[in-house]
Amino acid sequence: TTLVLKAAAAYALNDFEAAEALFLEKGYGESLSGDEDEIRTRRIQALEGAAQFATAQIQYARALEHYRAAAALTSVERNPLEWARIHHMLAYALTYCGLYPDAEKTLRQVVSAYEKELGAEHPATLSSSNNLANALNAQGKYAEAEERHRAVLGIRLRLFGLENPYALTSRNNL
Repeated sequence: TTLVLKAAAAYALNDFEAAEALFLEKGYGESLSGDEDEIRTRRIQALEGAAQFATAQIQYARALEHYRAAAALTSVERNPLEWARIHHMLAYALTYCGLYPDAEKTLRQVVSAYEKELGAEHPATLSSSNNLANALNAQGKYAEAEERHRAVLGIRLRLFGLENPYALTSRNNL
């Protein structure tokens, strides 16, 4: 049985701690073969999985540690979408830990990267922009948060309609 299957089984049994450990073992303990990019990608995926399982255990500091390690393996120049995806999740972990200024700074960079690569109306860009508005709100930057929430809501309503879950989330956040 592979480590991934073992981790999936541990997850199915709600043994998130074991799943987290197995993902870390997958990324660092297995004999990794392939070129440098393949190995780095597998390590990022393993750290992402471990972070998700740490989050499921409400171990936000540990999740933050895993996301930071994954982020250190990314490069906005080499793979901007991978960089943005990992940093978006890093911002979630920063938020869970109450580090709102750091989450804001990270999300501003993520939104910029997504806008450049995917455009302002792509779901990933909108999600990061929405989370940026939440980070602003958490810091008491209400006017800027409201402006960003209204912008995201306007795009989501136009693209997806009034009853779409993303539009409803934006309405709730506003």
